[in-house]
Formats: sequence, C-alpha cells, structure tokens
Amino acid sequence: MNVEIIPVTIDDADDLTAIQQQAFKRLYDIYRDEGSPYLRGVDEIALWLERPNWQVYKIIADGVLCGGVSFCERNGIPGEYYLARIYILPELQGKGIASTALLLCEATVANASRWTLDFPVNEIANRRCYEKAGYTDTGERREQSGGAITLAYMEKHILSMPKTLYISDLDGTLLNRNAELSEYTIDALNRLISNGVHFSVATARTAATSLLMLERIPINVPIILMNGVLIYDIQTHRYVKKELLGETKVEQVIATMKTTGLTGLMYALSDDELITYYERLDNDALKAFVDERMRKYNKQFSQIDDFANADTEIIYFCFLDTNDNIHRLHKEIAEIDGLRVEMYQDIYSDDLWYLEIFNDTASKYNAVQFLQREYGFNKVVGFGDNLNDLPLFAACDECYAVANAKPEVKEKATAVIGKNDDDGVAKWLEERILL
Repeated sequence: MNVEIIPVTIDDADDLTAIQQQAFKRLYDIYRDEGSPYLRGVDEIALWLERPNWQVYKIIADGVLCGGVSFCERNGIPGEYYLARIYILPELQGKGIASTALLLCEATVANASRWTLDFPVNEIANRRCYEKAGYTDTGERREQSGGAITLAYMEKHILSMPKTLYISDLDGTLLNRNAELSEYTIDALNRLISNGVHFSVATARTAATSLLMLERIPINVPIILMNGVLIYDIQTHRYVKKELLGETKVEQVIATMKTTGLTGLMYALSDDELITYYERLDNDALKAFVDERMRKYNKQFSQIDDFANADTEIIYFCFLDTNDNIHRLHKEIAEIDGLRVEMYQDIYSDDLWYLEIFNDTASKYNAVQFLQREYGFNKVVGFGDNLNDLPLFAACDECYAVANAKPEVKEKATAVIGKNDDDGVAKWLEERILL
C-alpha cells in the first residue's frame, strides 16, 4: 500500500474533521471524555495551522484520503517533538497505514532527537502500531477525565548519526523535459525520505512554482530558491534566510536596464510575501514565461509603470531574451559592484537566455553552506545540469551531473548519471541508499 502525507490547508479541514469523528467515536462512546478528538472540529485544525511550531498533514493511502496526523516541536526543547494526534478511518485501521505515516512524519524534520506520544493504556492496537514504528513504553502513566482514562506514554530516540544532505536542482535535473516530476521520481523520493534520507532542492524558481511541484513530496530540509537569494522552510511556511539588494544597487540596475532598452521581472518581499513586478511584456519569451506561471501555478504578477516606484525590499531581477540582447545587458550590468549575475541558456529553447541579478552574497554555494551549518550535515551530495548549478557543485562533497547537462557542468562533476527524462537522480539515490 502506497502511503503519503501531504501538508493540510484549511480547505481540508471539513473532510479531516469528519474522518476524525469516525476514528474516535468508539473511544468516545467508551470513556465519554470531554477532551476527546471526537468533539473537536475545524476550529482546532485552523488553530494548529496558524501555529509556527505545529505541523498538520493529511494521510493518503493508495490515492485515498484516509486520515490525519499532527505534531509539534516542544517549546524550549529543541529537537523534541510531540505527536499530538493520528487517526485513520476505522475500515482502514490495522493495515500499517498509521505506523508508516509516523515514519514519514519523522522524516520531515532534520533536527529531531526524541519523539513522544500518549494513548489510552488499554488500547492494545494503538500500542502495537507505535511499537511497529519504533516507540517504547516509558512506564509513565497519567489519569485523565477524572480517572476515566489512564494514558500511557511512549518515546522514540533518534540516534545521532552522520547526516548527509542530498540536494538537487529542479529544471533539467529532477524535472523531466515537460518541467514535471515523474511518478517514478515522486515514489522514489517518498520512499527515500520515509527511510530517513534528508533531501532538498536548489532552484532558480520561486516558492510559488516550487511548492506546487513538490507538494507530493514531504521535503524535510528547507529549500533553496532563486539561486540562493531565499531559503524557505516548507514545514514552518517561512523564509529562514533572505538576501536583499540595497537601494543603491537597485537604482543602478534599473538605470542600466533603461539604457539598454530591455525589461524583465523584478522580485520583492513585503511582509515575507513575494511580489513579482513587470513594467511591460514586450517580448514573446517574457510574455510566455508569465502566462505559463499564471496558468499552471496560479502565480500572481503585478504591473508597475516604473520599477523605481516600487516601495518594497527588492531581492532579484530576471531577464529572458535572445542571446544577443542578454549578452549585451550582461556586459553593462557586469560593471556594477556588489552584484552576482547568472547568465545561462534556457533549457527549453535554443535561442533564449536568462540573466538573473541579485546580491553578491547570495548564491547556491552560500545557501548550501547555511543549510550544512544550521542543520548539522556532515556531507552534502548535489545534482545539477546547467551553469547556475556550478556554485552548488562547489559547495558539495560529491556532485553529479545528469547526462543531459552542459559540458562545463559534466567537467566539474564527480560523475555523470542518467538523464533527467530517465529519472537519473531518483535512480542514483535508490541504487546508493535503498537496499
């Protein structure tokens, strides 16, 4: 049975409440506990979703919504997590879904050292489920509801072992030629992560498109966005690192852009919300870029008469144009101090090139170094295909180029693996990790 956990949104609350009531009705009929989840509803789920240290997932088995699970990191105790609730439809209980979901939850966090939970001591099926997932009884017992229920407490210690981060580029590497994750790669990554593999991505894309692409994978390490400008924690729904362009640099880029007659996209943050500005869409490539992201990913773009009038924190510029125009702009932008400029060919087109501009402290290299330092990884293994992946490779202990990668990328790689269209990254990971 294929089991997945997917982050919950408020739109799932009604369905999950109905399942929760079915799952806990038997216990409520026995104990008449006023704190029973049987009596809880949408408001509780909404409250948990608002709390930054809480994670709420829906459980999918063979494509069917069958339950939910929620847990939190205990305040003031880094690395200690409490399993607040897990529930499965009565007709699907006893099939190993819950114990698998528990392992998937554990795989979503990189810093866990101990997990705890509690359950009514007389519920033998619950005990067996938790023992199957590796939990042991602490011997602690507490009465609840005036003595009607006695709770047993269990725990699971996560051994501190050398940690490896596996991190992949998206377009041209993890994604196929249609800019999608194949079912094979999705299934493989879910199995790998459920077995404790730490996996992330490093992409030029923003959160808006990346999160939709990754929604079926329980990524357990913050992801690197916009070539290292932003690092986003999917679990807590917040940016954990961001690199801003200063006002002077922004003014210089806008002035240079105007002298060349070219335009593109300007990205900004406002209260941690990413805003993408454009002045005009006067080339077909840029218009297609915007149209695709609005259509496929519901991404929002804001038109502005002049980039200079944006009253927000600017972080990034992106230009998409012909080879000649992009190289002409690059020559001018390269004269500005304090910028990092990435120029590379669009893998989906023969004559289109990207030019991306951001602060010189932002790079995939620096972002990987941040993840390694903050989350305690002893080793980093990376995967890429294009020139903007070279900084990623420089930060890795091992780096692998897919067979469709640029020659310059293959030259820097530890080895060349299968093509993106042949699930090269997923198959390499399976061969090296899954026994």
